Amino acid sequence: MTTKGKIFVIAGALVVSAAVVGGVLYRAFPVQISTMAGLTRNYFLTLNLPAGAVTTEANAAYSAPVGAEQRGSRTCPTPDDRHAELAAA
Repeated sequence: MTTKGKIFVIAGALVVSAAVVGGVLYRAFPVQISTMAGLTRNYFLTLNLPAGAVTTEANAAYSAPVGAEQRGSRTCPTPDDRHAELAAA
């Protein structure tokens, strides 16, 4: 048997064993495996798309909650603020 033939036999054995493992996992966890298979399929389909063609989902009806822009504001004074207060007094 040639080296090329041995490589094909090894690759075929790997494919068959991966199919068996996938089948066993599908029988044990059908929902999770179906989800992962769908995600994997979609990932491979996006590899051939041109640059800029893939976007994330956007909700056109979304509006930010009221007061969300103040969420990161400071609530306690810093030493610089305290120094400014003392200097102003």
